[in-house]
Amino acid sequence: MNRKRQIPRPCLVAILLLLANTAGAQANGFDHTLYDRVLEKFVSDGRVDYRHLQQNREDLDRYLEAVAKFPEA
Repeated sequence: MNRKRQIPRPCLVAILLLLANTAGAQANGFDHTLYDRVLEKFVSDGRVDYRHLQQNREDLDRYLEAVAKFPEA
């Protein structure tokens, strides 16, 4: 079967909320351009377009990989 991996909505919301608190990372020079791009594309009036985000998640995946590799403060 050829099924795409799906992220449950509650997990995605939790990830987005955790990533929204970026003050510490910004102080250390972390680049949030990819995350800004995700928010601009898939969030409107406080609502997340999960269907399109799931179909076009490359920027989010790259951002999460960068966050995971960034050294802790």
